Amino acid sequence: YSFAVDCSTINMHEFPQKMKKSCFMCINTIHPVTKEQEMGQLNDAIVTGIALSKCGYNVYFMVNPEAIRFFKYLRTILSQTQENVCFCFFGYTKDVIIDDSTGNLLYFADDLISCVRIKDFIDAYMVPNAQLLMIFDCNHLKDEMDLQSRSIFINDNDLPKKALILSAELDPDERAYEKD
Repeated sequence: YSFAVDCSTINMHEFPQKMKKSCFMCINTIHPVTKEQEMGQLNDAIVTGIALSKCGYNVYFMVNPEAIRFFKYLRTILSQTQENVCFCFFGYTKDVIIDDSTGNLLYFADDLISCVRIKDFIDAYMVPNAQLLMIFDCNHLKDEMDLQSRSIFINDNDLPKKALILSAELDPDERAYEKD
């Protein structure tokens, strides 16, 4: 049973020219500090991908991509999906102060990318009148500033039209640890 396509196994010209519904999942399994591989993000992506596949989405994914490859595939999927686009990020995020407000940077294999940059990219390449669902399932890493307030991925005023964002963050300070 195959529910998704690994973008590293196909060329750009192999994508369908027009898709009704598509989902692009970016999965970052490498912890940015310890550099250890973790499987929780992959498990969450599998469950999400199966559910979206059952809803009729063409599901594509990348694991630990470099930022340039991520944006190349995201552009293709956005520009070739006519009705419903779902973008999912499973991985790590970091709080930062951007223009006097709290924001997030997403970890990629070779770079940190702001959510605002991803939002602007989506605005530029998404088919007009398509609907957008964005899912962020992230482990939240605190900065040295130890920000007190919870950051947001994209300000409500900056959301693309016809968009919905779902966010599940795990703050390391809020983890429940098993005790012996």
